[in-house]
Order: sequence, then C-alpha cells, then structure tokens
Amino acid sequence: MSFLGERELKSRAGNIISDYNEDSIKSNHYELTLGQSYCSTTTNSKVLQATDNQIIIEPGEFYFLESFEILKIPSDLMAFISIKSKVKFKGLINISGFHVDPNFQGKLVFSVLNVGTSPINLTTREPLFQIWFADLTSSTNYHGHHQNLAGVNGDFLNKYMISNNNAYPADLQKQINKLETKLSNTLVYGAILITLISGIFFIVFKLYVDSFLPPVS
Repeated sequence: MSFLGERELKSRAGNIISDYNEDSIKSNHYELTLGQSYCSTTTNSKVLQATDNQIIIEPGEFYFLESFEILKIPSDLMAFISIKSKVKFKGLINISGFHVDPNFQGKLVFSVLNVGTSPINLTTREPLFQIWFADLTSSTNYHGHHQNLAGVNGDFLNKYMISNNNAYPADLQKQINKLETKLSNTLVYGAILITLISGIFFIVFKLYVDSFLPPVS
C-alpha cells in the first residue's frame, strides 16, 4: 500500500471529490470543508442548519457533522480521514471511523466530541477534515450501509443516532452539579438544625439546673 502524493492528487482528486479545489491539496492530503447540517445531544435528535454559517460545539457534547463535499472513491483506492490539528488542540476529537472504503460514494459524517472546557466555533465551507488516499493491490467494492450517504439528515439519524437516555460528559457534569448543590443545601440546613437543637438543649438544661438551686434573696 502506498499513499498518493501531491502530483497524484492533482491528477486524480478532481474525479473523486465534488467541488474540487486544487488549493485544498496540502502536500500529501486534501482538506475537506464543513457542511451545513448537524445534530447534537442537545437538539433532541433534530437536524439543524448552521446559523450564519456557524456551528458551536458545546463542551462535553456529542455532535454529528458532515463534509460539504461528496466523495466517489475508486475501487482501487481507500482513504483515511482525520480532523485538522488546530481544532483537535481545542478539544474536538473524532470518535467515528478513520477510513473510507473503496467504491464508497456520498458525504462523510463525523461523530465528534468536545472534550475541552470551552465552546468550539466552527465555520461552514472552511477546511476542517483531512483525507489521505492509498493504493490497493487489487480492486474491491463497498457494499455497506453507508453507501450513497447524503450527510446528516432524518434518515441518517433514524439509523444511527444513539438514545437520548445515554449519559454524556456534559449530562454527567450537570448531574454532579445538582448533587453538589443538594449536598451543600443539606449541610447548611443541617448546621442550622444542629444550632437550633443545641440552643434548645442549653435552655432546657439551664432550666433543669436552676430548678435545684435555692432562690436568690
């Protein structure tokens, strides 16, 4: 297996990638851009469109993102995919597959998770994904369920969106915060109750002791 270099990419990528742009070839890989449709664990499994060409990835949240481009992988190539480092350094990680099968056709959909502590702002039609192409020793065809994938849409979510009952880091953090608040309130109320009980006990004890003392003349 050998990877296509810059010269091979310039001669072949135009037949593989829709909206091909030679400027998107960076040495030995091609940079794909972000599409408009997305879905996250906070959107109740609804497909949303980027607002003002912006998609904000909240901390601890799981998102489906799509490539703007449509791919048509030849039967004698397979591809490997990743996210650009400048976004990964902010905490965005790809938790879906890392390869594209020979003869696959359609958009790429990435499952991503923001493991950072701050929102990550993404712009559509800006380079976000990287793809490398490698030669195969023989041709093969892809017959999987993702063939002709149209991106993040209702059909895709019906097949692959995980249940809202699953816990994600952001959900767990919210639950932890609620428990911390309850515990803090419990401690405050407990301290007040102990103070009241101690005061009542002191008054009762003093009255009891005073009952045995002779009256002051």
